[in-house]
Amino acid sequence: MKKKNSDPFIMLFVVVISLFLFTFIMLSIIPVKSGSGSAKISRFGIFAPEIEINTQVSGGNINIVELDKDSANLIETEWRISHTGLYLPQASIQVTRTIKGSRLIIDIISIVDHNDILSLSLNISFNPSYSSYSFITNTESGNVNINVFDINIKDFYFRTSSGKIDIRMNNTNIENNFEVFTDTGDIDITLDYVNFYNDFFCHSNSGVQLFDLWNLNFKSVADFNVSSDIGYIRIHWMNHYNKSQKVNINTYSNGDVKVKFWCPLEIMRGALSLFTVDGTTLFSRSTGSYDEISENHYQTPNMNNPSLDVYNITAVSTSGEAWVYYVNCFKWLRFCNWGMDFFPYNVDIFGNYSMLTQEHDISTINFFNTKYIYLNESRNLTFNFDTLPVSSEKLLYIEWDLDKIHAMGIGVGALNLKISHKRVSDTLQVYVELDFRLDQILPTFNDYNITVFYHPNYLFNQFLI
Repeated sequence: MKKKNSDPFIMLFVVVISLFLFTFIMLSIIPVKSGSGSAKISRFGIFAPEIEINTQVSGGNINIVELDKDSANLIETEWRISHTGLYLPQASIQVTRTIKGSRLIIDIISIVDHNDILSLSLNISFNPSYSSYSFITNTESGNVNINVFDINIKDFYFRTSSGKIDIRMNNTNIENNFEVFTDTGDIDITLDYVNFYNDFFCHSNSGVQLFDLWNLNFKSVADFNVSSDIGYIRIHWMNHYNKSQKVNINTYSNGDVKVKFWCPLEIMRGALSLFTVDGTTLFSRSTGSYDEISENHYQTPNMNNPSLDVYNITAVSTSGEAWVYYVNCFKWLRFCNWGMDFFPYNVDIFGNYSMLTQEHDISTINFFNTKYIYLNESRNLTFNFDTLPVSSEKLLYIEWDLDKIHAMGIGVGALNLKISHKRVSDTLQVYVELDFRLDQILPTFNDYNITVFYHPNYLFNQFLI
């Protein structure tokens, strides 16, 4: 009797094992899995003043950008992946959240081994309306691109092994140390009007490091450290304002180190030192800007003026060239054809906006395309229009992708679509305009695409104003 009673349990055990083996075999015989997935975290009920985005994703390309401040979501992630692991593509990236004190920590991790990832594109979009943010990123072989504007950052730590790190920041405050590290990956950093409250650290064992730095503000005595074992370092730094700061700019590599620094003596003073063992040194400057104190040691003649900013520059190359070029003037344009110095770069802004039918009891939509000023000329944006499915719950859906060149030296500025609406009787009036700061940027588009989808059950009218 005991033997008979145990038979069902044995059969159940065999069935479970068989299903497991069948699933494993079926997954194994499919060598490559490709697909996409997404995850969102709503802002509803989240009151934490600090947001930490912790990204631990190995391989692929990771893009970190801002959502519109009016977005209902705190964070949106989208990915497309091909891999040879066991997991389904839509479950390959996990997004979770925990609260630690006043900080909400969002963990974004890949559960696929980085050796199994053939390709990965991951977009991380965060809402910029919170008090402060921290970005902790470790991607091994993955490339990371981050583009942020007008936010407060508490902690910033990026690390890759062989992946490239590309950082764009404008009008941003960084409270703690700024830290970026790679083994063999390249580093490309462009900073406009960034305020630092602590030190700057950047190191790559063998990668190329490029810096375009425009009007940085260090709130206290600070070290700006860039180092490499054998990689190339190139720093272009321009300063327009006297901020009563002292910055020690320290660069070191066994390879070449090149620093070009624009700042007039009316607002700055400092010392400069060049070192090499088996390489060469070169200091280019205008007459009277620096006095030579000893071999490869210089200082400005206004060194004893306490009202001026202090920039102490040290360039060390063990076996390459240590080269510093000082320019005693202001620099208003980022890029000069003859100078080939600060390079213009592309900025890509994308987003979406939606309205639900249940939120608006109307019969008509009036869509107003609002003019913007480009120099002395008035222009309107060009929109594409299409209808939503009849079954859609959306009343209106707008998506955009703006690609422009930033070449001016007076700041990136905010560039996006500004969308507002109001109800008049049974008509919803929607206004769309280009939102930018005229004194900071000229919106020079390479290309842009804006599509407006509207529900076919409503009368839709277009107007230029």
